[in-house]
Amino acid sequence: MSATYTVADVAAKLNLKPQKVGGEVEYHGANPTGTGATKDGFFLREDGSGQDRNGTFYKCIDVAAMAGIDPNQYEPVAEFRARNGKATSNGGNPNDTGSAAPRGAAKPKKPAFDWNAATKFDYHDENGVLRYQVGRLDFPDGSKDFRQRQPDGAGGWIYNLDGVARVLFNLADVMAAGEVIFCEGEKTATAWNEDLKAANLYGPTVATTTAQGAGNTLKTDLLPLWGKCVAISPDNNVQGEKQRDDLLSTIGERATCKVIELPDRGDGGDYVDFRAAGGTLETALEMIDAAPIWTPPAKEKRFSLLTLAQLKAKPKPQFLIHGILVKADTSLLTAKHASFKSFIALDMALCVACNVPFHGYEVARGPVVYIAAEGAVGLTKRAQAWCAHHDGADPGENFVVYDSPIQIHDARTRADLIEEIAELNPVLVVLDTLARCAVGLEENSSKDMGEFADALDALAKESGAHVLTVHHNNKGGDYRGSSAIPAAVGTHLSLERTGDTVTLKTEKQKDAEELQDLVFEKVEVSIPGTYGEEISLVFEKIDTRPGVGDSLGDMAEKVLEEFKAAFSDDGATFSQWEKVCGFAGINERTFKRAAKELVQKKIVVCPNKGTRGARYLLVQKEAENSEGDKGTNRGHDTLSPIPSNEGDIGDTPLYRVSPCPLLTSERENDFAATETTEPEPEPKTPKKKRKGDKGDTANFEPYRTPPTEPNPSAANDSDDDGERF
Repeated sequence: MSATYTVADVAAKLNLKPQKVGGEVEYHGANPTGTGATKDGFFLREDGSGQDRNGTFYKCIDVAAMAGIDPNQYEPVAEFRARNGKATSNGGNPNDTGSAAPRGAAKPKKPAFDWNAATKFDYHDENGVLRYQVGRLDFPDGSKDFRQRQPDGAGGWIYNLDGVARVLFNLADVMAAGEVIFCEGEKTATAWNEDLKAANLYGPTVATTTAQGAGNTLKTDLLPLWGKCVAISPDNNVQGEKQRDDLLSTIGERATCKVIELPDRGDGGDYVDFRAAGGTLETALEMIDAAPIWTPPAKEKRFSLLTLAQLKAKPKPQFLIHGILVKADTSLLTAKHASFKSFIALDMALCVACNVPFHGYEVARGPVVYIAAEGAVGLTKRAQAWCAHHDGADPGENFVVYDSPIQIHDARTRADLIEEIAELNPVLVVLDTLARCAVGLEENSSKDMGEFADALDALAKESGAHVLTVHHNNKGGDYRGSSAIPAAVGTHLSLERTGDTVTLKTEKQKDAEELQDLVFEKVEVSIPGTYGEEISLVFEKIDTRPGVGDSLGDMAEKVLEEFKAAFSDDGATFSQWEKVCGFAGINERTFKRAAKELVQKKIVVCPNKGTRGARYLLVQKEAENSEGDKGTNRGHDTLSPIPSNEGDIGDTPLYRVSPCPLLTSERENDFAATETTEPEPEPKTPKKKRKGDKGDTANFEPYRTPPTEPNPSAANDSDDDGERF
């Protein structure tokens, strides 16, 4: 029985790579796919035996077992047993090693290569000039040996192929043929050509190969195969499969390629073995004719390019917390130490889990995973206090906690987390805090934080949940670390603590309007404890509108009074307003500062800012007091909702998202984010001179109306935030 697996074949099965060691070829590398006792540091020697870094020696029959093949089909074992008359399947003598001794010991030498006895195969270039020659020796035991040499130009030989350009076997005939059969080995190619000649088919069809085996195919110039019909007939082993794949990857799209797998050729067999088993050229050619033309696998598009229409057709982002958190996105909540950021993060999480509006902002209910990376001892009391404060709300199985850090930047860890929470199908995952869930990463490194940002995106995409990450600011109150994270997330929220109150600000909102600042004050809640009553905290939103715990500056009051007295509900342009105040003795600088205050406090707005003739409108009027206006404490009741595209005075743009009204059970909890654009700057328009206008304001007569009476129903037709719906 002839050997079917060479040392190189077995090395390929064990994922070992060849390298030169002391003039010999060895195969080294870790073996992740072997089934035997291989380990890191294992190497395969040229004679087929193996050894690991601990010095343990592996016989050839052991190596064959590792590769999962019959030892009798492993070439070194077959050669050894043929020389010693041992060809039994169990190895005959139990002391039979099937190989030489470990490295350093003497080993049998191969017989000297006799070129005179060798079968020689010539490789000529396109002009018929001999480039090099391959010699093949076949031994009685079934083994074989190959050598190569090239002419030295002086009638002698150089016994290597260094510096010679490699060409296809039978190159001139290949270039003239229309159909080429590509196989492995000169003996196989010659067998094909002999049969083609006998059938008078040689010429239009020619068989070819390359020197030094299947592993060196790509060292040869394959350009002559372009544009031809190429039938690839690989050997029936892993090296043949590799040669097939190498050829298809190189010429597959430049030639018309087919692949045929000849029957009855045995393991490692080729056309010679097929013919020995009774196969004929006619059968082989019929297989070539019937074989489908190879087509490259469809390549997945790396970049998805969309038209504007396709972009418009994409579903709009849906809110998890209306106006604040977008579903299946990422967000960041930052604050200085002891600024109650974990309280606010827990507040959001429990609102989502219990379907409780987040301080007037509707939520889409769903399961929540809270990763308390800094420990869950305090979290328990806070959650109890929150539930008690919200009339005994109970999240049940909708709220689960993991009380240890999870390093989500590790792909394996992240995959395990996603697998474990898949059944829960969470809508929100909270990482509290970034520092504890990014161990090993440098916060100031844009590369490391970019990697963490990618991990956040992957977690959101693969789990379908919004991922909220809590992070510390530095001592100065600024964001701590690389800006890669805030730049990558969809929403960046920050908290500022002032005594017993905290202000939630929107630093970034990618897919919606920026939220108005929310101010919360802490409320103490008593809960049962181990030793009696214990106190924890919850937070309630407080109203900070003008006139509710806040008053205007004196000049802002005066500028507001001039606006009310001079203009009707249609309002006035900025220049008209400025001139009226100028008549009242208010200089330009003071007017602009006061007007900016009125706009910032949402008392006067400019809905059409950036358009010609844009007008400022009064949106809040002085409320009637049954006892009259007592002076300093002025109240302002909302008469109409504040537009979302308010203008600005100076350089401070204003944005607003109004809290969503509480929905009934019949309404859906999904909210589409409203896309808005930043107001355009007010265009400068040239002044039109009127007759008699000499550059002063002497002829300007503003339209004046008596102060409008307040709407008596307005004060009762609003929610806690002063917004009408």
